[in-house]
Amino acid sequence: MIYGCGAKTTHDTGLTKLGIEYVKKLEKLKILIDISHASEKTFWNVIENSEITIVATHSNAYELCNHSRNLKDEQIKAIANRNGIIGICFYSEYLNSGKRASIEDVVKHMKYIRDLVGIDYIGLGTDYDGMDYEDTPYGLESIDKLKNITKEMKNQEFSKEEIEKILWKNWYRVLSTSF
Repeated sequence: MIYGCGAKTTHDTGLTKLGIEYVKKLEKLKILIDISHASEKTFWNVIENSEITIVATHSNAYELCNHSRNLKDEQIKAIANRNGIIGICFYSEYLNSGKRASIEDVVKHMKYIRDLVGIDYIGLGTDYDGMDYEDTPYGLESIDKLKNITKEMKNQEFSKEEIEKILWKNWYRVLSTSF
């Protein structure tokens, strides 16, 4: 069964009729909808056919890295308007074009989204279980190196409150208030 198109589709037709019914059922059951793998048209169809919180568990900013899996500014704003969250993905291909990413690239996406919609809509969406070691940013090759992201956020002058929000408070807010 096909519900909608994915981010890498070549012919984006959005949600199917069954997909729209599915979105309405998820909304009725108060189940969060993750649009990280959705095509742009599918994303907007979800927005048009629901009123619930929308999340992108592992996505980045398209303006910084032109990749079909990343979110355009209007999509980021729509997620923020729904009180959702964007989990910054550590997959190098989604952080920059053509080379292995760095911790600085990860923080660059955080800063971009913060400047666009505010700190309350950013979290971590590492995707460690969905990529190979060589696809991770330098310094973030495994979960035991997550402390390095905190160090870099401090270096980039994120406040203690902003760091806490990104590390856990924003996800806690979304998960505790969406049901």
